[in-house]
Amino acid sequence: MKPLKNFENLATWLLRINILVVLIVLYFTYLKTAQFTNIAYIVTLAYGLSSILLILGGLQKKATLTIISGILLFGIACYKVGSNFNIHDTIMYLHVFIGSVGLLFVSKGNG
Repeated sequence: MKPLKNFENLATWLLRINILVVLIVLYFTYLKTAQFTNIAYIVTLAYGLSSILLILGGLQKKATLTIISGILLFGIACYKVGSNFNIHDTIMYLHVFIGSVGLLFVSKGNG
């Protein structure tokens, strides 16, 4: 059976949108507190902004913004997993997934 290459663009856009939605669901109430002196808040804010940049990077012809946002997503996800490592925490697995998607966009770009 041959893969359906026509759905590749749709799948990458669904990944971009789902990353943003997951981060909004996880951190929206925390980000409303606006604690700019807290390092965890700044890291979480960068996490959300990098997911927005991932969507904006998909709208451009060059893949630079997509690759940069993928690096940020992967790095912050690794930080989140490493700083709060708990094998029984389901949120950790979301961060592993987000990091994997970030690494996918680092390696693939927009193409």
